[in-house]
Amino acid sequence: MASKSKKNYDLKATKDLLSKYLEIGQQKKELKFPEDTIKIEDLSVKNTISRINELIDKLVQTIYNTGRPSIELPSRSGSNIIWDEENDLLLLGKQIVEKQFHSLASVGDITRLMKVLENVYELLKTNDYATKREIFYTAVRLFKDQKNSDKSIEDISTMLYTTRNSTHIIAAPRGACVGKLRIRDGTEIIDLERQGSGYWQVSTMLDEIDIIESDAEFILVIEKDAAMMRLNKHKFWEKYPSILITAQGVGNVAVRMFLRRLNKELNLPVFTLVDSDPY
Repeated sequence: MASKSKKNYDLKATKDLLSKYLEIGQQKKELKFPEDTIKIEDLSVKNTISRINELIDKLVQTIYNTGRPSIELPSRSGSNIIWDEENDLLLLGKQIVEKQFHSLASVGDITRLMKVLENVYELLKTNDYATKREIFYTAVRLFKDQKNSDKSIEDISTMLYTTRNSTHIIAAPRGACVGKLRIRDGTEIIDLERQGSGYWQVSTMLDEIDIIESDAEFILVIEKDAAMMRLNKHKFWEKYPSILITAQGVGNVAVRMFLRRLNKELNLPVFTLVDSDPY
């Protein structure tokens, strides 16, 4: 797990710390979830492709048997969301809905769904990534509005029982972080105290990010980018040992996931600096 000890910039000490971190990470126990929930997993490229193939085989078999295509997937309605208090997670219950494509009006729905699935398959095959906006632009006339492609993207990940990142469709980069924190991004060690006049942009590929160490005493979430720039200029985090993070408004999935990891792995309190707008 991440250490809260004082920083040591010696290269050997950094390598030793990273090795220890990775060793502990490998020993992590798998979380136990309530029996009335569905497991949504982070999958490898190979396993995601395998699930796509199984999904298509099942769909084709349904068409052969009934002449009417239909797809089953977990419900994302509020009544099927369960809070796992022990692990502090929101989970999907076992309520399953069936999407039927038996009418002319539903032809557009399944066509959009299959187009997104085709895009996901190509991204996985080439080990590439795309943003939600890029997916919309692959077939503007078909999707008509990005909310339609976004809905299909969420349906695809739910149908595959996996996270959206596992489909290689990611959020556009937004949000930044600076302060008393060191992370590993791929093979690079990044010190967020040494960002000059700028700051580290929160990566959308969080599966490649490891939190190494921090001697911060709290996390400060800042709504406005202008406020973040001002506090960073005066190096607020040096006088008050902290990690500053801004979502530049309402945080996207990547920012919220990264904030949660900081809170849980470093066991630090989180404070917010926002205006008085209740919305």
